Amino acid sequence: MIWREFYMYEVVLKECSLVPMFHGMFQRPAGGWFAFCLEDVGDNLEKTYGLDWSEVKMSMPRIQWRQLVESVKQFHSLGVLHGDLEPRNVAETSEGFKFFDFGRSELHHCQQGQCDELQYLLTV
Repeated sequence: MIWREFYMYEVVLKECSLVPMFHGMFQRPAGGWFAFCLEDVGDNLEKTYGLDWSEVKMSMPRIQWRQLVESVKQFHSLGVLHGDLEPRNVAETSEGFKFFDFGRSELHHCQQGQCDELQYLLTV
């Protein structure tokens, strides 16, 4: 999972405005944990609006919700399935939405009508 996330930040999404700027990855020699150094994008949507997408949708202005859905569609058009698309893994910035935590992500050719990740957001 760690190397998948590293690959997404450093290779697949390196120039993508939908993710925080990736500064590097560090590993503690003893203990085996890793840390990613990313641009600070502020609070995630869970902290700002609620624990699940239905709470976020009800609390967020309608135009922002549409922008969020369009951002997810754009993200999928880049060939990436997030794999853990939850409010805790998205932040809203002055530049738009930023997605993070790609440990469960996959390269993906999205068929929008058949993509569970997109369909879930569209039916909340």
